[in-house]
Amino acid sequence: MTRIMFVGLVMDSFLLVNCADAAENDNTRAFSTICATINIAQSDIEEAENTPEVKLQDEMKTLKKINMSVSQESFFNLDFGPKPPENGVSPDWAANYALWKELQEEVTKGTTEISGYKLTRAPASHARKVASQYLNATMKEAQAILQGYEKAATNEKTAKQLLNMALFGEGGVLDKTTEKTFGSTAATACNPANPGSGVGSGMSLANDLPCICDDSGRGLDCTGANIGTPTAYGGVTAAAASYENLVKRCPTIAHNKLTADGITAAVHAFLTNIKEARKSTQVGNVILGARDIATCDTGGTSGCVKYKQDTGTGKLTISWLETLKEAATGLRNENDRRNRNAQRYREIKALVASATRQYAAAQEGGPTPKAFPAAAPSGKNKVPTETDCNKHQSSDKCGDPCKRNDNATDANKKCLLDHLKAAEQQTTQAGAGKTAKEGAATTGCAKHGTDKAKCEDEKICKW
Repeated sequence: MTRIMFVGLVMDSFLLVNCADAAENDNTRAFSTICATINIAQSDIEEAENTPEVKLQDEMKTLKKINMSVSQESFFNLDFGPKPPENGVSPDWAANYALWKELQEEVTKGTTEISGYKLTRAPASHARKVASQYLNATMKEAQAILQGYEKAATNEKTAKQLLNMALFGEGGVLDKTTEKTFGSTAATACNPANPGSGVGSGMSLANDLPCICDDSGRGLDCTGANIGTPTAYGGVTAAAASYENLVKRCPTIAHNKLTADGITAAVHAFLTNIKEARKSTQVGNVILGARDIATCDTGGTSGCVKYKQDTGTGKLTISWLETLKEAATGLRNENDRRNRNAQRYREIKALVASATRQYAAAQEGGPTPKAFPAAAPSGKNKVPTETDCNKHQSSDKCGDPCKRNDNATDANKKCLLDHLKAAEQQTTQAGAGKTAKEGAATTGCAKHGTDKAKCEDEKICKW
């Protein structure tokens, strides 16, 4: 069952009151209509879980810790102090050096745990290099998510504040002494307000209840019984006492927390029951209540409340009704904001989980193979340089590792060095004369062996 259907059933249950004795229950339907709306305004609202910005910031800091662990030596070994190194390193040094120092010390101590892994300095390896590149990209993505965090509006009233304003007027609390919740007479409080005045019908739900039940029978027409206290609208104090006694008689049922759709459904249910009495003298006026009169005042056996309606558009001017609509919009917008922030938090958590896997791989990766220095070649075994190749101006002498460039206009640039072939030739010469058992020195591109990733990672090498 949808929430709107549920609220509709709730409203109907409030309105299905025994009307067998018209003299005693003449105003029961109007009473139940206002009571149902009051119950809505008094309800606890259903709010989405709020995700504080600090939770996203904490995840962001975790990413920064991992990033520090896998960072390059040139960064990790810096002295993070107020004065940046001579090469600058980062334009954000002043804003971040203290945090970088903290992270550097934390990684060095190795006492922090992230998802079950000890946070320590990852050993130098290709896996660490990959993790560092991944973390740098991940940090940018996470920062963009964090920057999208939506803070709550500080200058807007909450849905609960608006519900209280609908119930008790602009102050949001039951005022028993001044004209903030109730008016001084039924003539002013139960009819549309005069221009420039805030006192009139619709000023609060609490005000409209004693207007409807204003009768000489002490609530007989609304509740079907004498409630033992006067219900005549005889001023602010009397109206407040009448409200407090009448609202206790409002039919209520247990229901779920209030949603924006529930508030909207309550508004529609109220509009459905307005003018329901169909009294002859009420014709042409928007009146809720059974008293057959064109202007609602006190002194009869039944009460009513008259609302202002624009004759051209039919639009009603009911302050508490507009406030309820504002509460519905505010609650919907606030829950949407919270849900979007919760999604941002989930996205950053996912990035942290992925970064943690990269960190684990970096911790498990072996150290980067170190190249043994090759003996300086000499004589006929010397690998040609760019200058050596430039000396050859005929195609028959421009052989490996040199290559012919027939498009060159400069005669000294007709023969150029092929750096890839030069590296291969250097590798071959470095291992010449050594057996496998001796362990020939592996340098150049050959040092990568069958590791395609490392081979492609070095610019002069090709798989």
